[in-house]
Amino acid sequence: MIFATVLTHPGRVRPENQDSVLVPGFCSAGNIAAPVTFRSGVTPAVYAVIDGMGGHTGGREASRSVAHYLAEHSGADIGELLDGANRMLYQRMECEPDLSGMGATIAGVAFAAGTTTIFNIGDARVYQHDAGYLVLLTTDDRSSPASHAVTQSLGGAARLTAVAPHLVKLDSPAIQGRLLICSDGLTEVVEFDEIADTLSEPDPSQAASLLLHKALQGGAPDNVTLMLVEEWG
Repeated sequence: MIFATVLTHPGRVRPENQDSVLVPGFCSAGNIAAPVTFRSGVTPAVYAVIDGMGGHTGGREASRSVAHYLAEHSGADIGELLDGANRMLYQRMECEPDLSGMGATIAGVAFAAGTTTIFNIGDARVYQHDAGYLVLLTTDDRSSPASHAVTQSLGGAARLTAVAPHLVKLDSPAIQGRLLICSDGLTEVVEFDEIADTLSEPDPSQAASLLLHKALQGGAPDNVTLMLVEEWG
C-alpha cells in the first residue's frame, strides 16, 4: 500500500497558488494548508507535483491541465504520458490565445508492471530519504545552478517543442524509505541538510508540516508544494 502525504501553499509573496498535485483518484489545483494523507494500492499509478508557469491564468491552467491529463491516461508509459501532456498544452494554447506561453515543470514517481520510475521535467525534484541519508534522484533543467530559468518544461514555448524527460528506474519496485516530491518553492529556501533532518521525523504529517514551516520562515517567495510518498505493509 502506498501512502502519500500532501501539502500545497501559495507562500508569502505570490497572490495565487499555481501548483497542482496528483495522486490516484485525486487532483488538486488549490491550497492544502494542513497535511492530507492518501492511500492507494492501485497500479499503474502516478504521483506528481506540477509547478505552473506563464502568468496568472496560464500557470494555474497549465498545472491543472497536466494533472488531469495524467490522471485520465495513467495506464500509459510515463514517457508517453509526458509527451502527450506536452502536446495537449500546445493544443490548448493554439485554441486559446489567452493562454499563450503557459507551461509547467513536473516531478514524480510512476508505478507500473513491477517497476518504479522517478521522472522530472524542469526544476521540480524527487529525493529519497532512507536510513538517515538523503539523495536527489532527479536532474534540474536549468541553464546554471544559480539560474531560475528552466531549459525544459511542458509547454512554455511559442510553438510545439519536444520534451526529453529525465527517467530513473529504481533498483527495487518497492520504495525504500521515503520519497519527497516537491516544487522549487521548497528547495529554493530550505537547505539540503535541513530537508534531510526534517525527513527523519517518523510521522509524515509532522515532517510535511515542518518542511512547510521552514519554507515560510525562509520567506517563501514562490508557491510551496510537497508530497511524501512511502510504502507500508
